[in-house]
Amino acid sequence: MKKVVWDDSFNIGVDIIDKAHAKLFRIIHKMIDLSEDASTTRHTCKELLKYLEAYSMAHFSEEEEYMRSIRYGEYAHHKQIHDHFRDETLVSLKKELEQSEYSPAAIQHLTDTMQNWLAGHIMKEDQAIVKKAVVKKNWHCSGQTDLISRAVNHAMQDVFHTEARLVNPDYRGRNFGNGFYCQQCYDIPDGLRLRLLLGVEAPLLHRGLEKIYGKQKLPPLSDTHPAGEDLLQVFVPLFAHMEHFFQGQAVHTLDTDSLLDTDSFRTAFMKGYPCSLLFGSKSGYFIFCYRIWHVSK
Repeated sequence: MKKVVWDDSFNIGVDIIDKAHAKLFRIIHKMIDLSEDASTTRHTCKELLKYLEAYSMAHFSEEEEYMRSIRYGEYAHHKQIHDHFRDETLVSLKKELEQSEYSPAAIQHLTDTMQNWLAGHIMKEDQAIVKKAVVKKNWHCSGQTDLISRAVNHAMQDVFHTEARLVNPDYRGRNFGNGFYCQQCYDIPDGLRLRLLLGVEAPLLHRGLEKIYGKQKLPPLSDTHPAGEDLLQVFVPLFAHMEHFFQGQAVHTLDTDSLLDTDSFRTAFMKGYPCSLLFGSKSGYFIFCYRIWHVSK
């Protein structure tokens, strides 16, 4: 079972919160180790889960107290995310464990979910508490690939309900099939502007629309010319995830003018994107590209 490795990129700069996050990863890793040991008893896993739950709830309380102390403007939204995890996600995972009598598959589902949720939550919501800009002040993404991959994976789970894996850290525009594309510009700190270019392969796009509309209400789709409004249903939440990641302010509203056909994507891509990553999933490929420049005053 793959472990999410803790590193300094997860730190938000608040000691009590950073230490708690690191410990949560250690507890989850311990549970992974136990699940892979055939001699581990159900009682041991059950007790460790109790500890993990108790520590998580204590950490949420500490984090919420810190947000109140600095009068964080998004406190209510952040607390709502904590509450949903406690009352919905964790309850569901515990129920699955109990019904399966703590089977290895159920334990793996719990630890995978916990790791991905925690990594995504730290990167998106907790970093926002201190307004920490993730992107460096240059044109390159060297050293940031792991962090970007976590952000993309979190967005893919939210929008498409599937996990993403990085398959090419130096994507050069290779055609991977029928794809749909969208771009957006953001003003970011220190007088910089960022252009983000995303691409979604057709099967993955359809999966996202199924999650939004439901299979029974899914509008008729053409693989070559889906309606622009339908495309935006998928791209808007994807860009929303990235906006939090880069701590940027959109230059204009995302609309159908932001959508690109294949030829326009090729033209835009050839202008140069120092960071061009290709991700794969069970349903199709996902392209993530960005470039940064100084805005003339």
